Amino acid sequence: MAFLAACSSSNIEDSLRRAQGLVGIGKYEQATKIYQQILEKNTQPEQKQQVLLLLADLYVNSLGDVVKGLDIYQQCIEINPYSEAALNAHQKRAEIFERKGLSQQLVEEYAVIYKYFPKAQYRLHLGEAFIANKDYEQARVELREFLEDPEVSQEWKNRVLFDIGESYFLENKPHEALKFYFAFLEMAPKSKLASEVKLRIASCFEEMGRLGMAQKYTQKALEDYPNKQVVQERLEALKKRGKTGSNKAK
Repeated sequence: MAFLAACSSSNIEDSLRRAQGLVGIGKYEQATKIYQQILEKNTQPEQKQQVLLLLADLYVNSLGDVVKGLDIYQQCIEINPYSEAALNAHQKRAEIFERKGLSQQLVEEYAVIYKYFPKAQYRLHLGEAFIANKDYEQARVELREFLEDPEVSQEWKNRVLFDIGESYFLENKPHEALKFYFAFLEMAPKSKLASEVKLRIASCFEEMGRLGMAQKYTQKALEDYPNKQVVQERLEALKKRGKTGSNKAK
């Protein structure tokens, strides 16, 4: 029996190599047939999951059939929802939903991931998915936990400060957004996001009618923002608005 199992495993490996070779030369349909044949003959759960992942990737990335690919990822998950392969399949599904702007599905996917794999990073992704879905209050429920957890790294806390600021900014609550943006700049002044945050602060002040402060933070953003022309144009527009307001006051 051990000999037969070894032969069977060897045949499967050979079939996988043939399928991957066919993928490499663009013969996708032929590759899918080999994967299907392996699935029909193989009853080992772990190996079946790996083949399903390869087949789903092929449908999504090469054949352009995302719906079919999503379904196959789900088949992989259902074999063993707690496995590493299932987590891989969930993440691939989440990437598709994010890429296509399907925010409700993205929330649902990360909610399931966090249920079966209750790690901090997946709760963070869930909070950000709620922001994408415009459910800002629920996003903050998920994200605020990180700020109070002593075991969460400062790098993650900085990301959460930005995310919560964004949730208020997108909800058109500039006063609340400013608190978190300023906290972010205090904790991470050298971050790659710092110049973007300065622009967000400028936008908040502009929304509040405080054009002088809006100009000040736009000028600060100009120091290290990648696209200086865009910031410069925005700064000029703010200056013109400020002059117009001064003339009206006279």
